[in-house]
Amino acid sequence: MSKELDNRYFITLNKDKIIFSCLNNENKISFTMSHILKNGLNNLIEDLEKFFIDNIIDIEKSLKNFIRKIYIIVDIDITLTVNLSIKYNSETETINIQKINDLLSLLKYQFI
Repeated sequence: MSKELDNRYFITLNKDKIIFSCLNNENKISFTMSHILKNGLNNLIEDLEKFFIDNIIDIEKSLKNFIRKIYIIVDIDITLTVNLSIKYNSETETINIQKINDLLSLLKYQFI
């Protein structure tokens, strides 16, 4: 199995900094790099772009691997409110694991 499939890459964005992390196949952080945001979230996209332009080659050299997929984690104090609903008729439908999974899938697609 290739190293790339074993590693997972994450960017954590918060109000103060950008943190790049590599999680290895043992779920341990094997590499991390951070960048302090000078203007908080005001120029986040520009700061993120600059972070990658300035660091991606060094990161890939350190990891000895190309990064193809990055998971983004947004860690901010802003609350997202969403209204979702599903309909379940307990009188005519029986509940089982498959039904629960189906209902959760419906909620997921509503959210997306």
